[in-house]
Amino acid sequence: KPLVYAGAVEKMGWTEGTVVLDAPIVYDDPANQSRWKPENYDENFEGEIIVRNALVKSKNIPAVRTFIALAQNLGNKHEVQGIQKIADFVKTLGLSTPLNLDYSAALGSSCVYPYELAQVYATLNRLGSKKPTYFIRKIEDRFGRTLEDHTAYDDPWASTTDRIAAGYARLFEPGTQVLSRETAFVVTDMMRGVVREGTGAAANALKKPAAGKTGTTNDSFDAWFTAFTRDLVTTAWVGYDLNPHPLGRYETGGRAALPIWLAYMQKALEGREQPEFEKPADLALVQERVSNKTGKLAKGGKDTSLVWFKEDEVPKE
Repeated sequence: KPLVYAGAVEKMGWTEGTVVLDAPIVYDDPANQSRWKPENYDENFEGEIIVRNALVKSKNIPAVRTFIALAQNLGNKHEVQGIQKIADFVKTLGLSTPLNLDYSAALGSSCVYPYELAQVYATLNRLGSKKPTYFIRKIEDRFGRTLEDHTAYDDPWASTTDRIAAGYARLFEPGTQVLSRETAFVVTDMMRGVVREGTGAAANALKKPAAGKTGTTNDSFDAWFTAFTRDLVTTAWVGYDLNPHPLGRYETGGRAALPIWLAYMQKALEGREQPEFEKPADLALVQERVSNKTGKLAKGGKDTSLVWFKEDEVPKE
């Protein structure tokens, strides 16, 4: 879902305050003589809802409607071509596994590798800059001579000497900007809301700012939680290798996978302060309060949210 909304923000000029309809949808596939009727996990519908809250609450129907709108936009109303372009888009973000070329892809029906999902979230955390993933940071021989070194210059766990050397090396490995910095920050802000008040709220027990997303597949065969602080990205997945049976009716990502993520992150970040996800000064973004129903500017009230807009996309009403 974060990748679907990232596509909508990047390719269609959508914002956190864009209104999408959370109402029943039925898709008929004449070629396969099948009918698909997705539902929200809680089986409730809210009507009009802004994109930010659709992601925070992990609403399925708004994600599907966003996916359809994106496919139509990218395919110039030829949805099959549009879906293929969405598949190409997520590949540029770092997923090598094939995307299901149907609307169910909006809900995570395609298989992904946990380490690649972590890599995509790391790209969001780096404000859209994609860099190579290394499984081994450093290799030394028995005499202490460095044979290979992939240390990141900003790795808080590395020695100062290694970080200085890495800083010089990274001058020649700048990374690839696969999303605009503004889009990456906006999507990260929405995922920050998932942890603050949404389906990933249990992650607040880390007591350090985090942004992420829960995930639960049909019939609870898989439970996911992928989230990050400014320094560290972690994915937790729970499921059976061959899926002989589901985990259980209520074993969601927030219930089954998030506690594993939390236990690990508490140890990994022990004694290490993590800053809030502050907007970098060079980003052309402004924060405004909007109505949760209309996406229009609001002065106050309970049913409102603070959201970020690109400067030229702030509502006028």
